[in-house]
Amino acid sequence: MDDIVIAIRTAKRINTIEEHTLKVIKDLPYKVYIFCPESEKKEYLKKYKGKYTITRGSDEGLNHANNAVHNYFPSGKKILFMDDDITGVYKWNGNNFENADLEHYIEEGFKLLDENNFKLFGFYPIKNGFFMKGKSEYSKGLQFCMGGIMGLINDKELRTTTYKEDYERCIINYIKYGGIIRFNYVKVDNILYKNKGGQENIRTVKLMEETIEELINKYPNYCKRKDSKGKYPEMTLIHKPYNTEYHLEKQLNLITWSKNCDRPNVSGKNEEKSTKQNPVGFPCYSYTFGYVRPRGEKLGTRQLTKITNKYPIIYNLAKKYIEELMPDFEYSTITINKDITCLPHTDKYNQSDSLIVAFGDYTEGGNLYIKIDDKEHKINIKNKPYIFNGRNLHWNDKANGSRYSLVYFNL
Repeated sequence: MDDIVIAIRTAKRINTIEEHTLKVIKDLPYKVYIFCPESEKKEYLKKYKGKYTITRGSDEGLNHANNAVHNYFPSGKKILFMDDDITGVYKWNGNNFENADLEHYIEEGFKLLDENNFKLFGFYPIKNGFFMKGKSEYSKGLQFCMGGIMGLINDKELRTTTYKEDYERCIINYIKYGGIIRFNYVKVDNILYKNKGGQENIRTVKLMEETIEELINKYPNYCKRKDSKGKYPEMTLIHKPYNTEYHLEKQLNLITWSKNCDRPNVSGKNEEKSTKQNPVGFPCYSYTFGYVRPRGEKLGTRQLTKITNKYPIIYNLAKKYIEELMPDFEYSTITINKDITCLPHTDKYNQSDSLIVAFGDYTEGGNLYIKIDDKEHKINIKNKPYIFNGRNLHWNDKANGSRYSLVYFNL
């Protein structure tokens, strides 16, 4: 429980926060922080000192208030961001809405973030069982989560800069981490824009128009305008379902890649550093996941590599990825290469055929070449899995952008 905190953002609403959000969270076991404008701190301290931690927030908009929270807590801290006007939490049971166990969804939300290496979870934006019908309990693609309450694992790089910070937050989390968690049967009610204080004083048609224009220009593939019958212009996110390849690529972009010299057959043999017993290759970015035979051990001995234990999410995603592409392909080991140009080589220890596939932002090059019966074959493997015999001479040409190649094989 100690690793999760609640951060309530408020401005000019000391009565609102007491009547609403503080009542909703009164039985939760988490430490509560109230972020209010500096001019209001004395009033809050007088009323809540010793019960809640009172610290400086902002009255210039939610993005500024949220950034004050980001700055206050260390990176990696689990924070439930809340508005001051939350009135209740409800779950659709298929027939009607009933009170939901907020603590359960907080714990489950952060658990799912850890399991997927995401940083944001939230709740369905509208209280309407018709639209919830048929959805999964939670989804992981790009979708809108209401801004009044959201769980985040603090990433100080993902600060929002616009008035519509909830839209922006969903987009930047999806772009960096490959997904977000949204509970599709749970709706949190609030009274946003219906009482004085908060954002209502700064919410203007001009500000909304400028914000939407800024976000659409900055993220044209992720959001668009929405027809509005009301006073204010509206926008919507371009829904993108969870995509294993996209998520896997994002996770590979996030990890630390250390060059290794363990693949002289691929990167070339460094004669100056090699010995007869221990050939040394030139440095390249290449990690091996799954099971390998330890050096010196007899044939048939297997153990998981250290990198598998270090990055289990990537290992599980790589397995899921191939299950989606070719579910019947059998393998024990996965080599993942980053931006590597392999020299002509063979994989003499492989016990059966290998499967290779590549992805990235490259548009040219990165092709697989394989020599079969003295005839050279060129194969485009970008997003296209290809099965081949690794004992045949093979290599690839240089790609013109970032490229990951995954090779699945049996040792």
